[in-house]
Amino acid sequence: MVYIVLSNATANTSLNKFKSVVETVKELSDEVTFSFDQNQISFLAMDMSHVSLTQLCWASPLCDIYQVQSETQMTVSLKLLSKVFKCSQKGDLMSLTYSPGESRCIVAFGPTVDNMTSVFHLPLMDPLDIEQLQVPDDLEFSHSCSYNAKEFETCVKNISSFSESCTIKMCSKDCFLKCDQAQFKMTNPAEYQFDSTLEHTYAVKYLTVFCKAAQVSERCIVHQDENMPLCLVYPIGECSSLSFHLAPKLDDNE
Repeated sequence: MVYIVLSNATANTSLNKFKSVVETVKELSDEVTFSFDQNQISFLAMDMSHVSLTQLCWASPLCDIYQVQSETQMTVSLKLLSKVFKCSQKGDLMSLTYSPGESRCIVAFGPTVDNMTSVFHLPLMDPLDIEQLQVPDDLEFSHSCSYNAKEFETCVKNISSFSESCTIKMCSKDCFLKCDQAQFKMTNPAEYQFDSTLEHTYAVKYLTVFCKAAQVSERCIVHQDENMPLCLVYPIGECSSLSFHLAPKLDDNE
């Protein structure tokens, strides 16, 4: 049995952030398999073109009520879940109830847990084969830097006006986002870890979607390494995050 309640009653504004996660990820993956255990809600999803991976780790303290009797999974349509979220009213809290083996989960909204005014029965999808998707827990990167998420989003948006590709260059203590026609320097890094130059080029259309996670977190941590996909991490609270992984674009002659 899974019973979870989210609200915006605390400084975490957890419900709004969870809605923003769904709104962002649904542009990449229509269906995701949520995993519930004693400590967190999580999912690992590949986009519909099999180019990027999205990982959510949502720790139980972000929930007002978190009751999970045993590890379980359910697969839902994010587009349908997004439509349900749009039916909630300002000030509502949300509950999610699911019993393993059932073909539906129940999402409800209302001013209190004892007064749910809107109830939705969401049909579940066939389980996805997520065992083939893995992101190692001990990933290490040679180049990492933390920036204001809105600033990073603005730079990517500016690049998208000129090109379908964006090169992220890390050198000395600086990070640049550039294309053939423009270059933008990220300012005021909160943290940085690199002492050599490294640059890779990525598809702007994916970076543009990733950057919508600025609604979830004030910070964006950029990780790069020579032979690894780009990793963008948006921290949520102290122990949670929404992360995106994207392989660099290959040169035409590769």
